[in-house]
Amino acid sequence: MLVAIALPCSGDAEPDSQVKELCRRLGSNEEGVRWRAAEELIKAGPKATGTLGTILLGEWLEGRKLAAYILGETKDPAAVPALAKSLGDDDFHVRWKCAVSLKNIGKPSVDGLIEALGTGNLNCGGRR
Repeated sequence: MLVAIALPCSGDAEPDSQVKELCRRLGSNEEGVRWRAAEELIKAGPKATGTLGTILLGEWLEGRKLAAYILGETKDPAAVPALAKSLGDDDFHVRWKCAVSLKNIGKPSVDGLIEALGTGNLNCGGRR
């Protein structure tokens, strides 16, 4: 059984139908379906970054965890702002996955981390 989720777009670009469908499958009650969707989103790379960033900054806890993991596996530098902002997420697992993902992205993460630290809004115990 699949759980329906709303996927707002990031910016003006509309995600393609394949990315939308794969993100919808992240809400499946079947673990295998979720992980197959995650693997395909990793392969989609930058094409999925905007939608995954939106999920990462949203309210759906399991979606935030999955999005943080997937973004780190794609190693897309465009994911840095959402990952850095989510270092202040309420959930420890989301924060941890974001930190690991920023490490996976590597050097492109430095400027985003400096900017995030400069805002003073990184509350390691609170979401925003």
